[in-house]
Parts: sequence; C-alpha cells; structure tokens
Amino acid sequence: MQTFTTELCFTFFNSGKTDSAFYYCLNSIEECSKLKDNYRAWKPYYMLGYINAQNNNFEKAEEYSKKAWNIVEKKNKRMDIGFMIMTMGRIYFDTENYEQFGVFAHKWEEFNKGKNKDNLSLDEVWHVGGTTVFMQDGNHESNLKKLRSAIDYQKRKGNDYMSGTWLVDLAKKQLELGLEEKALQTFLESELLLSQTDADIDKMVAVKNIYELYKKGNEPPLALNYLEKYTVLHDSLRKVEMLKNLNGLQIKYETEKKDQEIKMQALEIKQKTTQNNLLVASSVLLALLATTIFINYRNRIRTNKKLAAQESEIQQQKIRQLEQEKQVLSLNAMIEGQEQERIRIANDLHDGLGGLLTSVKSHFNSINGGLEKNNLFQKTNHLIDEACVEVRRISHNMMPRALTLSGLEGALEDLAENINRQDIKCDLEIMGLKELPHTQSVMVYRLIQELTNNILKHAEANNILLQLLQNQDGLTIIVEDDGKGFNVQEALRKKGLGLSSVQSRVEFLKGKIDWDSVIGEGTTVSVQIPSANTLITI
Repeated sequence: MQTFTTELCFTFFNSGKTDSAFYYCLNSIEECSKLKDNYRAWKPYYMLGYINAQNNNFEKAEEYSKKAWNIVEKKNKRMDIGFMIMTMGRIYFDTENYEQFGVFAHKWEEFNKGKNKDNLSLDEVWHVGGTTVFMQDGNHESNLKKLRSAIDYQKRKGNDYMSGTWLVDLAKKQLELGLEEKALQTFLESELLLSQTDADIDKMVAVKNIYELYKKGNEPPLALNYLEKYTVLHDSLRKVEMLKNLNGLQIKYETEKKDQEIKMQALEIKQKTTQNNLLVASSVLLALLATTIFINYRNRIRTNKKLAAQESEIQQQKIRQLEQEKQVLSLNAMIEGQEQERIRIANDLHDGLGGLLTSVKSHFNSINGGLEKNNLFQKTNHLIDEACVEVRRISHNMMPRALTLSGLEGALEDLAENINRQDIKCDLEIMGLKELPHTQSVMVYRLIQELTNNILKHAEANNILLQLLQNQDGLTIIVEDDGKGFNVQEALRKKGLGLSSVQSRVEFLKGKIDWDSVIGEGTTVSVQIPSANTLITI
C-alpha cells in the first residue's frame, strides 16, 4: 500500500496536479511511520522538496530535502546518495549558499573517487570537477553568474585550491556555450591561482587547455609557450638549480679574476712566479665554463627534441581522431543495418511464418477426421500452438509493437512486465521523459533490453530497478540489480559480446557509461545521453 501511495505522488506531479501530489506525499510519509519503514520515506520527502523548489519556496525545499538526505546518508545506498548529493548541491547553488554548496561539491568529488585525478596526462582534456554537475537546468547565464560568485567566496576564504579548480569548471562550461575568449581568460586566472598551491596535476590541466585554445586561435607562439610550460613543468626545479649553480660559478670566476689582477698590480716583482699559477687557474675556470656551456647547449637540444616529439604526438592524435571518426561512421551504418534487418525478420516471422503456422493449424484441425482422441494428434496440435507462441515472442523481441504503438515508455512498461512474469521483481521509474526521435527511442530501448538480458542471464538477481530521468541537457539511464556482481575491469578487458554491444550502443548515442559493481552486492550501470539535438541522426 505504501509503495502504491508513493507512486501516486510522482503520477500526480507528472500530470501537473501538484496539490494532489503534495497530499499523497504527506500520506506516504505517514504510512512509512506506521509501517516503521523509515528508508522508503526519503522519496516523498524529496518530492516535497522538489515541489517547493519549483514554487521558489527554497526554505521549505531545503527542509524537506535535508530530511531525505539524512535518511539516504545513513542507509549508504550508492545510487540514492548520488541522487541526493546532486539535489542538495542544486538547492544550495540556487539559494547562493556557497558554504554548503562547497560541502556538497566536495561530497560529489568524493562520490566519484574512483576516477583518480593523479592519472591525468596530456591525453586528458577535462578537469575532474564537482560543480558543473549541479548546473543542469539550462539556465546558463544565471548558473555562470552564481558559479563566479561561489569562486569569489572561496577566494575571500583564501582557498586557492578550490577556487582554482572551480575556475576550471567555469571555463569548461564557457567552452560548452562557445564562449572561448572568456574560457581562455578563466583558464589563465585558474593557472595563476593554482600556481600558489601544490596542485600540479590541476595546473597541468589548465595549462593544456590554454595551449589548445591558443592553438585553435591560430596563435602559434603563445600555444608553443604553454606547450613548453607543460613539457618543462616536472623538471623546472632542476633547471632552476642548474641556473643557480651556473650563476654562482660565474660570480666565483669574476671574483677570482679580480683578485688576480689586484695581486698582479701589487706584486709585480712576483709576476713571473705567479704567472704559471694564474694560467693554470684560468685554464681550469675556462674548462669549467666550457663544460657548463656544453651541458646547457645539450639540454637545449634535448628540450627541442621533446618539443618536436610533442608536435609529432599531436599529429598522431589527429590521425587517431580521424580513424575514430571513421570507426563511428562504420558503427552507425552497422547498427542501422542491424535495426533494418531486425524489422525485416520480425515482419517476415509475424506476417509470413506466423500466418503460415496459423494456416497449417487450420488445415490440420480440418482433417482430424475424429482423431481428437489420438495422442499423436494432441501432441502435434500442442507443438503447433507452441511454435505460434514462439514465433510471436521472437518477432516481439526483435521489434516490439509497443515501441511503435505506445512509444518508448510503453515498450519499457512491457519489458518490465515480462521480467516480473519471470519471478524477478522489476521496478520502473520514469521522470520527465518526452517523446524522442524514433531512431533514438529504438537505441535506448535496445540498450536497456541488452542490460536487462545480461542481468537475467548472469546476475542471479531478485530485484531490478530501471530509472529514466530526462531534462534539457539529456537523458540519464540507471539500471540496478541486487545480483552477484562481477569484476568490471576484467569483463571489459575480455570484451564479451554483451558488454561490447552495450558499449557500441552508448557510443552510437554519443553518451557516457559508468559501471559500478561489487561482488556479492549487485551492479549499478549509469548512462548519460546528451539531448536529442546533439545525437546522431540516421
């Protein structure tokens, strides 16, 4: 009864009946209290916060959202924690409470701790930040202004590291909006702040982006300058030490030379006896100076070779990028062909073989001649019925009619219902889903179908949760099970057919996928797909 009431909250809210949604949320919380099921209360608390936020009542929104966060935090369920961190961060970002916003931005970075920033290199383009994830409502001008205010707040606190890394996030968002000049200035500001910290990796990320923007802006001298900065960053201390030693040697040489001149003037009588010593000392100093000059020249040659190697690597990256684009085009053609072939085979099975089996059964029944009691007749008749059912099942799996008749949401409801009929509980939650282009609907359905098939075949799960969340920036798909889990790295390395198919479909949709699996506890797969206007259209 409680689960049904909770679902009513979302149903009424999605239909625009916020008063009814508010009522059923309060009713659901009361039912949770009676059933002593405190954890399930976090969803109606979240919905109450969301409704208040939509009505700009942020004080109440924070109050209800805090209650949801306190429940989720104690349970330590990863997917729910990630969802509520995003919710809390967004509330504090909208209310410009930058102290608490910084807390939840830090929590988000800790939540994604698996992505190790210490492994960043020249191949890494983006900074691993914790702020842009809270700016998903499409109000870019307001979001950029608030993020700049948050950075200024951290500056006033003297937190150079956090303000520097947030500047990188701000620059990234500016790049997404095509504000390349502003992004360049923001990256330069970030580099200046990070130079006051020991965050060398973050500084290298900023320096690399500055290099790429100068290169794109056709400013080779500045681009080369920042490429050289990145190249010499690791051995800068050694070069400073070398220059210091060289200056000390030069000072020592000049001092000794002056001393010798003074002695020569004061002791002309001893000129002949000291001349050999002076020549020896001069020869030694000249040899040292020549050695130092040679070492400096050799190091300069090495630096030039490194720069040439970096330029060669850039060319190789361009070649690899072209090859990847070629592979994506081939993948698009292959997937399109697969879908067309699925449709053709499904139609042939349903209209051709299905109709043929129906005719066979009709003829078979018409010639029974009183053979109904015959055991062979009964078995044959049963086998024909099973063949008809199997043809319809295969045809449905290859191209579900619900996808054509009811759209993606109806097809997913059918998929969840089919899973429930296999003695596995499947919960489907869809929020904000709007009509997608047919090609994208088919790809999203195939992706979820492949993930659920993998669970049914391998996970030995009792419960499956399917979530689709859509906003202006794109679609989030979450598939979670409580099965036996698996070693993600090992499975990706083996490139099994199931995971390869999932990866191919995500690449086709220009999306990103995150695998989170714990042996004995289950698996969570999160897919981020950009908005429809940025997807590939066949």
